Amino acid sequence: MQTLIQADQIMLRLKKSMAGNDEHSQLSGIVLSAKLNQLFADGYAQDDIYGLVIPLLMQGKVHIDMDDRSERLEVADQSHRFQRSQAVQVFEDYLSAYHPTPAAPKPRVVPRAIVA
Repeated sequence: MQTLIQADQIMLRLKKSMAGNDEHSQLSGIVLSAKLNQLFADGYAQDDIYGLVIPLLMQGKVHIDMDDRSERLEVADQSHRFQRSQAVQVFEDYLSAYHPTPAAPKPRVVPRAIVA
């Protein structure tokens, strides 16, 4: 069984693109806990973020469509992929540690899993 890693130890590669324009995309690195903090601060609902983080931690990649941009998140170290129960535990541990509170409600995040 795989040792459970905390959200602040999981490095992600983040590629941001403006809606329909890959020419001006930005590539950066971010830890999972910081990305989750950002989504909560932006007002996304816990259920929507849950629907994003679980596929990300299970499949290693996810694509998010937002109003004005899209983001592609990928787990930098593919050994940080988990079974569903472990992915849920990583998210629950994050919630226990950070106690995020969302800002004003935002429209739903629409995640799409990327099949390699």
